[in-house]
Amino acid sequence: MEMLLSAYVNKSDRAIFWSSFLGFVGIALSSLCYFGIYRLMAVTGDFGQSIEIMIKFASYFLLPTFIVFVIFFVIFCTVQIVAFAKGYTPYPKWCLIFNVFIGMMIAAVLTVFGHSAFMNAISAAYMGFGNIWTFGGLLVMMNKAKENSANT
Repeated sequence: MEMLLSAYVNKSDRAIFWSSFLGFVGIALSSLCYFGIYRLMAVTGDFGQSIEIMIKFASYFLLPTFIVFVIFFVIFCTVQIVAFAKGYTPYPKWCLIFNVFIGMMIAAVLTVFGHSAFMNAISAAYMGFGNIWTFGGLLVMMNKAKENSANT
């Protein structure tokens, strides 16, 4: 188990704290930006001008951030699948199905079962569903990984 956490052993508590703090601040800033857009729409009363401002905000702030996120997300998913497929983990190779992207696709497929409140919640939280799929599946398979790790 210690080998699995070795990437974080060399990181200082300060570096871990500031990286998590950056994520925390980013979420708060994006919420404030959306609130600012909402207030601008309420104050101006001009729907056309509000749409124009929102398009500029999305083009200059959200789109570049989203592009960077997608690039790193694709790299993350690819590296995880390759690591499982080549046997670099103590988990069985077939555990590569426990990938965030695959979990997100399962959530997308589930939406064909109707538009109930539950299905709408799943489709809105597709990335969270993917994370639950990944970490839940790997947690269930942890005993098998421990056995494989002990045998090597």
